[in-house]
Amino acid sequence: MYPPQTEGKPYASLHWSRSTGLPDQLELEPVEGLIDTSKPAEQIAMDFLNKWRDLLGIDPADLGKPKTVTEGSFGNLQYPQIYRGVPVLGGGVMIHIYPWKSVELRMVGTPTYYPNIHLTTTQPVYTAEQAVKIAARFDEIPPEYDPVKAQTNLVIYPDCGYPPRAAPCNFHLAWEVYLLDPPGFFGYFVDALTGQIIHDINTTVN
Repeated sequence: MYPPQTEGKPYASLHWSRSTGLPDQLELEPVEGLIDTSKPAEQIAMDFLNKWRDLLGIDPADLGKPKTVTEGSFGNLQYPQIYRGVPVLGGGVMIHIYPWKSVELRMVGTPTYYPNIHLTTTQPVYTAEQAVKIAARFDEIPPEYDPVKAQTNLVIYPDCGYPPRAAPCNFHLAWEVYLLDPPGFFGYFVDALTGQIIHDINTTVN
């Protein structure tokens, strides 16, 4: 991406998401006088989010430690979204800080910040071990399947219909389960409160 041709004048670009009613892309150039661009990139990103948190509908407290590719005061930072201590699948924000003192926030595609998550609990009823057994039964994997070969993560699963974000999202506390048994790769999302399979991925390796 190159800086817009604005002949040195301040530039702002704002894109609104139809599905959330909130901005999913904001670019400002220059940001001098608005944000101290002499700081490290992570601090610039946090200052940016805090300054426009009401406009963006993003609470920086909902974001975890970023994955960064930075050099001094510029770079790319991807912040995962966290809900009450549980990561939100595909949730978060991406911030680009450019050498020409431009800052851009993007939530088009992945990651996406989900502003309206409301769950009564983040304590699972079903354990990770039970979720593995539910997933194995779903694809009729032999009962002697070694659970050590499974990987599990507790996540908030956004169920946003098809195509994605076509309707208001429903959110589930879920176990993300991967059964790593050749010749296939089997992935499942098991509702951690009801034990139901929400979504499954089945890939056979030749």
